[in-house]
Amino acid sequence: MLKESDERCRTLLNNVPIGVFRSTIGPEGGMFLSVNPALARMFGYENPESMIKTRVSDCYQNKEDRNNFITNISREGSVSGYEVQLRRKNGLHFWGSLSVKAVKDESNKIRYFDGVLEDITERKSIKEALRESEECYRRLLDHNPAAIVVHVGDEIVYVNKASLDLIAASSPEDVLGKKFFDFVHPDYRDVVLERRELCQTDGSDGEFANPVKEKFLRLDGESIDVEVTEIPITYQGKPVSQVVFWDITGRKQVEDSIQSNLIQLHKTLKGTVDALSSAVEIRDPYTAGHQKEVAKIACAVAQEMGLPEDLIEGIRVASLLHDIGKINIPAEILSKPSLLTDIEYELIKTHPQAGHEILKTISFPWPVGKIVLQHQERMDGSGYPNALKGDEICLEARILGVVDVVEAMCSHRPYRSSRGIEEAIKEIKQNKGRLYDCDVVDACLRLFREEKYCFAAT
Repeated sequence: MLKESDERCRTLLNNVPIGVFRSTIGPEGGMFLSVNPALARMFGYENPESMIKTRVSDCYQNKEDRNNFITNISREGSVSGYEVQLRRKNGLHFWGSLSVKAVKDESNKIRYFDGVLEDITERKSIKEALRESEECYRRLLDHNPAAIVVHVGDEIVYVNKASLDLIAASSPEDVLGKKFFDFVHPDYRDVVLERRELCQTDGSDGEFANPVKEKFLRLDGESIDVEVTEIPITYQGKPVSQVVFWDITGRKQVEDSIQSNLIQLHKTLKGTVDALSSAVEIRDPYTAGHQKEVAKIACAVAQEMGLPEDLIEGIRVASLLHDIGKINIPAEILSKPSLLTDIEYELIKTHPQAGHEILKTISFPWPVGKIVLQHQERMDGSGYPNALKGDEICLEARILGVVDVVEAMCSHRPYRSSRGIEEAIKEIKQNKGRLYDCDVVDACLRLFREEKYCFAAT
């Protein structure tokens, strides 16, 4: 029975993947009493028998490590997880983790050591690489001009110098251990919570990383406008959140100033357009309100066609100014109560070109001068001043051309009474595709048939 037990124990020691040994303390560095095959292989020996002849102290890369080990185990009686550099038979070193127990006799003297050894070279390399990586990461953060805060479960564990300056802290101790959420302005806390919950539930780290504008509270109580990016990372082996933020107070002030200036410029532009439009109406009182009515209808048609708002605004401005060229035409012709002569009509036909000359030097955000120049062109080339055809005429001018005809036919003139909306509809319907753009006509017909637009002149 005892023999079988010894055999099982020997088999176990021969098969385990970690090194097992028994050694003496010895005055000359100690000797191995027994080693298993795994330990022999670990040190580069062919078999346990060849390693038995080796002194224990020769297996240490540094003799001082052996002395420290002896001191510790003599005092404590055992050592667990002692990491040390060891040397193979060929002189190359590796890292091992020693766990050893001192076996003593009746007089409390150490007879020998029983221990196990694990090769931790790979683990040590990974750990060292991780340490170097984190050290490099910390240096990058420390010298980064952006403010950076790392928090675990909202508890701040790292701040760089830029973040200290931004929140008016004199040292990291003023911030470390505090809740990052406390630095978020109360007006933005609900938004931050919603964003965090969303990222936790659907894992949308990419969305969480997009910069967002918030307000932070400094330690002195002052609030600042910031742009924030928060992403999950691993720091010192733990999942944490890295927050990068920039002070955009100055930028926001500039943006607010630009926005204010844009509003003022828009008001100035609107006032200028209204003034120019009114100048035509003063010269031609019989068509007073024509340009404004055309602008309303043209915008309604453009909306019906699903055109973008910016393009519609350009149509509105061009409509208000489409007859600006009539300033060059004598007032007696504009207000003549009878039909025009051929010469007078030819003079009237110069107003698109004259309008273009007036408007072409003004830097509108839209091609207003071009629209005014083309608003009397027709799809078949029978229009003026350049006899353009089809797509040679810009869409805005095609819309203005149809609406100008409809409004004019529905309005009273010194030489005729209003022909009414039905006649106007008949005109554009009959000449759809020949004189007028098909899509524009269809949109205009829908407006009046479905009563989406109420024509004041009717």
